[in-house]
Amino acid sequence: GFFILTNTRAMLAEAAFSVIAEICTNLTSACGSSPFSVILRSDSTLRGHFQAEADAVQSVLGTFDLRVVCPFFLQGGRYTIDDVHYVADTQNDTLVPAANTQFAADATFGYKNSNLKEYVEEKTNGAVKAAAVVSITLDNIRCDGAAAIAQRLEGLPKGAVCLVNAAADADLQIFVDGLLQAESRGKRVLCRTAASFVSARLGIVPKPLILPSHFGSTATSCSVPPRGDVGGLIVVGSYVQKTTDQVEALCEARGSALERVIVSASLLGLTGDHDDKDESKRNAEIRRAILLVERALQSGTDALLCTSRSLVLGNGPEHSLKIGQRVAAALVQIVKGIATRPRFFLAKGGITSSDMATKAMQAKSALVIGQAHPGVPFWELDSSAVHPGVPFIVFPGNVGAPTAVAEVVNRWSCTPTTSNMPQDVLKEAKEGGYSVGAFNVYDINTAEAVVRAAERAKSPCILQITTALLKSSSGGQGLVRGCKSIAARSTVPVILQLANATSEQDWRLALEYSFDSISLDGSHLPLHANVAFVQKAVAMAHPRGVLIEAQLGKLMENEEDDAEYTSRLTNPDQAKLFCAQTEVDALSICIGNIHNGTVPQRPIQRNILQELKEKLGPMLFVMRGVSGVNSAELAECTELGVCEYIVDNEIAAACAQAMKEVDSVDIMQMFTAVQNVVLDVVQGKAALFGSTGKA
Repeated sequence: GFFILTNTRAMLAEAAFSVIAEICTNLTSACGSSPFSVILRSDSTLRGHFQAEADAVQSVLGTFDLRVVCPFFLQGGRYTIDDVHYVADTQNDTLVPAANTQFAADATFGYKNSNLKEYVEEKTNGAVKAAAVVSITLDNIRCDGAAAIAQRLEGLPKGAVCLVNAAADADLQIFVDGLLQAESRGKRVLCRTAASFVSARLGIVPKPLILPSHFGSTATSCSVPPRGDVGGLIVVGSYVQKTTDQVEALCEARGSALERVIVSASLLGLTGDHDDKDESKRNAEIRRAILLVERALQSGTDALLCTSRSLVLGNGPEHSLKIGQRVAAALVQIVKGIATRPRFFLAKGGITSSDMATKAMQAKSALVIGQAHPGVPFWELDSSAVHPGVPFIVFPGNVGAPTAVAEVVNRWSCTPTTSNMPQDVLKEAKEGGYSVGAFNVYDINTAEAVVRAAERAKSPCILQITTALLKSSSGGQGLVRGCKSIAARSTVPVILQLANATSEQDWRLALEYSFDSISLDGSHLPLHANVAFVQKAVAMAHPRGVLIEAQLGKLMENEEDDAEYTSRLTNPDQAKLFCAQTEVDALSICIGNIHNGTVPQRPIQRNILQELKEKLGPMLFVMRGVSGVNSAELAECTELGVCEYIVDNEIAAACAQAMKEVDSVDIMQMFTAVQNVVLDVVQGKAALFGSTGKA
């Protein structure tokens, strides 16, 4: 399959019709007698030229037997249930009918109906009545199956419009199976869909995220300059609130590592109706932006080129669209004026991405080689592009959590604010013969102290938040944001990890808040259930670049556990099978380490660790409960492959003692006392674990 980028949402209806008709004419000529299918890959939030584009296709290819409407898009949080199209509000964990969102208020493509049957009637100006629209329900898909769907589609009258309900990728796979059966028996179908349908139709399977470390192979012509040589370029044109939230999060996360070049949309949007003085102001704004971006890139600093966040509207839909076109043209002019090849190019917004690739970069074609983030395509521009080989990231305006853009930029930046991948930090530790400390933090004060200590020690570190704290009403979510901000400003690699996730709800919450790493604890489950628990988490986490640690064995927690001590240790044979079945990144092991220092420390079972090393080879090993383990045993464990030690008790005890010793009710004195003891603990552990000077 191949995509033809049209950018029709940036055009008036007549121009969109002309472009689509021209494409269909060329397809007919190029394919000759070979059959082909047409999918109008459109916006998952229902914006665009719904009727004009379908009319354009049929003006060249004739009337289709059936039109399918399927805007489901999992990565963007778009679901169609009971014929109503929803947009997920991840902040409040709710589904919002599409007509109640900002997308429905679009100045050019607004709409009033979330029910897709009514939406079709609205967008066809009553030519297709809601009552005439056919619906494939979730029950049809999940209970009746593909063969029944095929039979249903084949029985529909010529020219019928059919909407598809879907709430999971599996729903689309079943529907597409039925659709293909119907097409194989002669049914001609024109589809208007979002991205998920295209992947199902072409049989595209999920792949790991594309990362800078993947380049340098012969598989792609993309290349990434050495860190520090040149900055990356982020261009933002989208005005939806999600984009604005992401820009704010990006600026907060990157801090001084990001040059912000905010251009005035009101100046850039000036049309030819204005006088020469206004045009001069517009050109001056363009020159100013080129100079600032060029200077930033050459200094190795990432540059954010962003339109001011106030949307400039005209006196009607067409006038508003023309102003938008003028602003988009100015962004293209700015980027074309930048001579320096950026480290990477991230374009935010569908229209902006199209303009940047085809007009600014002047690419004729591109290969979609994967995703930079779930729902965010990664393109390899062809050799005709201004900067062939530059990593080009197409970030839709309506996709991703508030921190999503910051996460992608951080992975690709010349000055990363955290490790590109947690695996990199731990693998470097294992190969370098040292371990990294994972320190439980309880508030911003302790988090800042941990990172400050790591910076003084020039050591990587892991900030660990417990599931109980994350889910608490006392500010767990705020702590996550604070830790990300601290990590973004740090001069050493900092990983944000969720500690001891014991349920699916726990690890899903960690994914929602974009943790770098999740430490699972399924030790309370039977082995087969623990395997299934970890497998599900890995399947969801790995496409997002999130590391998964899992525990095998049980730590001793009380005297009663002593009788079954041996059975609680990690079994190397079970561990080999467990790791193979789950594809877990790191294994938390039990070899005599204890929980919370509640029982006497036993000798570390070095022989078990040796056998684990022999059977599991490159597996990353993690140890909890090491407060009572002596330095000689820790050194042996590190030598045998333990690359992460989790530290909780000593920090908690030190903080509690420090607050007791403050002879005052002055909060600032307490904060200072806590920070000082945390500094001491973390620097001491960095020295003990051998990570001092490794960052």
